Amino acid sequence: MSTPRFSIVTIAFNAADALRRTLESVNAQTFAGVEQIVVDGGSTDGSVEVIARCGRRVAWWVSEPDAGIADAFNKATRQASGDYICYLNAGDVFAAHDVLERVAARIGHQTSMEPTIYFGDFVSSHEGVQRLHHASAALKDFAWDNPINHQSAFVPRSLAQAQPYDVRLTLGMDYDFWLRAMKTARFEQVPGPIAIFELGGRSSASAWVVHSLIIHRTLWHVNRGSRLGAGDWVGIATRAIRLKLKLGVRRLLGRRLAGAIRAAKSRRLTRLQASAPTPA
Repeated sequence: MSTPRFSIVTIAFNAADALRRTLESVNAQTFAGVEQIVVDGGSTDGSVEVIARCGRRVAWWVSEPDAGIADAFNKATRQASGDYICYLNAGDVFAAHDVLERVAARIGHQTSMEPTIYFGDFVSSHEGVQRLHHASAALKDFAWDNPINHQSAFVPRSLAQAQPYDVRLTLGMDYDFWLRAMKTARFEQVPGPIAIFELGGRSSASAWVVHSLIIHRTLWHVNRGSRLGAGDWVGIATRAIRLKLKLGVRRLLGRRLAGAIRAAKSRRLTRLQASAPTPA
């Protein structure tokens, strides 16, 4: 196909500094054919001024209350004009300046006439610790998790507009979107990481972890026409405990690493001070 155009959708609410980082990340992309659509939920922290100052590639934006993440996504999707849409929220950034170049090159080699979602690996960042996640479109990998990050996927605009996010969902709306999209679209992976996203504070909360697992497993069954059973609840409990242990270890490692870096800087400063010439 001819060179594609991209629409980068960014939603935000009272996150001016995070929004600035995302706008600057899009501005820094070396690929020319890109527009950014910003839906702000009516922020009062200077976000509108940030859009005016840093939104060099913003083609359309609005700042008004919405009915949640899915509603904001759909509102932005209706305004997009690119061939493919990427949902890069406030605080998310592309992993490199040439990400869109790489995705466009992959799309350029497309031979299938089927709607195709392009996706890649993604990096999560939490309390100073970054982790690379390997994406997958294999159905088995969706059974208990969401192996595709919406920040690292490019959805045909026609598909996104025909199949909007479910506004009834406050969590797992992207997971639900992938399961529904599998019935009408194919998935193709782009090598390398696409985006870096910051895990919010609730991502490490026990209640959020359990709630997320329940929502994902329920949506898995809904899309397959089945129901939750006893084995599902055992699996949810087991995975919740495992995830909490992993998050605890990562937080501990992150604090230790930060402490080691601070100690190394302190030792270096002490050496520099000791070697400095004494004033006459």
